[in-house]
Amino acid sequence: MTQLRRINEPSGRLFPDSPPFKIVKLGESAARKQTDNLKTLHGMLLESEPMYPAIGRWYSEKVLPGLRTSERVAYLAFENERPVASAVLKLGEHAKFCHVRIHEGFRDLNLGQMIFTQMAFQARHQKGVKDIHFTLPAGLWSDRAGFFTSFGFDAALKSSRQYRQGEDELYCSAPISTVWERALERIHLLTRFSPGGFSCDDKILLS
Repeated sequence: MTQLRRINEPSGRLFPDSPPFKIVKLGESAARKQTDNLKTLHGMLLESEPMYPAIGRWYSEKVLPGLRTSERVAYLAFENERPVASAVLKLGEHAKFCHVRIHEGFRDLNLGQMIFTQMAFQARHQKGVKDIHFTLPAGLWSDRAGFFTSFGFDAALKSSRQYRQGEDELYCSAPISTVWERALERIHLLTRFSPGGFSCDDKILLS
């Protein structure tokens, strides 16, 4: 279990030692066994339904089958057993950060950097991946462009597919080599976390 302090505490870590913080990876086994964590992921995705009306169908038709075939990987972040963030990664030659959502109150604590780094490590250790892409609301790019450019996503163009109601969806892409290089720069943020399942500290367990 990963235990981190909030970034504004003297230790410089993300979350307080009590309650504990942990990241859970969901894959083929979770999909096959229909685990509680899988149900939690489904519930968190449905919370975005007002903005993304088709997200329930996307989970049933894309995410769940993708987890079963290991084409996709999902992550949940918990603080004291309360889910605070979710993410879905699609693997393949052109990998995709399909979904990243962080609850209010946790968006300025470097959790987004941790999740992006985790997914970059996962993609980097799959054969044949050439680049990573994702879409995002235009307003999010305006507010957080510095975050995305820090991972090598230097431009955002209007997406050919629009997933969100009431706001333009933009498209970002970068070579896996660039995203990987930028992710490596964040190892100092993850000294008690195991990105991609590769331990940076022998005291850490990614469940």
